[in-house]
Amino acid sequence: RLSTVPAVLEEVDLNIVVEEAKLSLSAVILDTGTLIFADHLPVIRADKKQMVQLFHHLLENAIKFRNAAVPAIEILLTKANE
Repeated sequence: RLSTVPAVLEEVDLNIVVEEAKLSLSAVILDTGTLIFADHLPVIRADKKQMVQLFHHLLENAIKFRNAAVPAIEILLTKANE
């Protein structure tokens, strides 16, 4: 959901963003035994709060909408032309 507050663009380390999202989901990650693997991610110019929210929702949905197996999530970095 977009807010009416203007985005604050800054240099954002996506590795830290993923760690913050994982921390906010630590209880469900522990309860489900979820394994999360992430490539080394870049620093981008973005709104950090929105990036944390994005990764939080992506991880949360990957854990929530799964089969009976232990969730294993990979966050991969690929080049645009690959």
